[in-house]
Amino acid sequence: NKRPAFFVNRLDGNRPELKLRRFDDRQTARDADVVIHEYTHGVTDRIVGDGIDERPFREEQSVALSEGICDYFALSIQNYYRRRTADPNPNWVFGSWTSGSPSGLRFQAYGPGFQGTYGSLKNPGFPSEHDAGQVWGQTLLELNEVLAAGGAPDTGDERGWQLVMDSLVHLHPGLNGPHFLHARDAIIRELDRAAPTWPDVDPVAMRADVMQVFTRRGMGPDASSSSARFRDIHEDTGGST
Repeated sequence: NKRPAFFVNRLDGNRPELKLRRFDDRQTARDADVVIHEYTHGVTDRIVGDGIDERPFREEQSVALSEGICDYFALSIQNYYRRRTADPNPNWVFGSWTSGSPSGLRFQAYGPGFQGTYGSLKNPGFPSEHDAGQVWGQTLLELNEVLAAGGAPDTGDERGWQLVMDSLVHLHPGLNGPHFLHARDAIIRELDRAAPTWPDVDPVAMRADVMQVFTRRGMGPDASSSSARFRDIHEDTGGST
């Protein structure tokens, strides 16, 4: 395997492997973005595969979904703790230290200037599964923002992590999934369960705000995908499909 870093999931009773190698002249084990990303693969593979499927994310959208989740945790966890330092400004570039590039190890940086929607994954020659996963990763980062009731970003991150992790139990591997819309629905399901327990929010208004995040990224209520292949995506950005 030529990748500089990767996680090999194993069935129950077997030891998984986390491999962290060099990228050009830099050791990926020294980049928290990469370490958290790869470790998250181990956690999500184990939850979705339930210990009986080593590769629960197989199809194009499934792999991209997995990559986006891992980027999301890597960036949001570090930005959460960055707010407690003398430099509270968020960093939206994944793998900036390892790559030495303005866009990091991805096609573009995350954050306010991010370009890409669910439908863009259908474009011929889309860069890679990691770059495709950025659409999902960016969606989750924006989700944390709307979950920050009263402008408390720490609360938004904590609620976002809870929803994303709890939603994984609803995803199932197979020829038709999981794809981005399966993951969207799983998060909404967990939101409907959790939001009524949050004392500072209106669950109905919060649900509408969260759905608007998905809609902005092409995963509105009329979006569809008959399989987990990119070619079957039909996006909904609010009035267009």
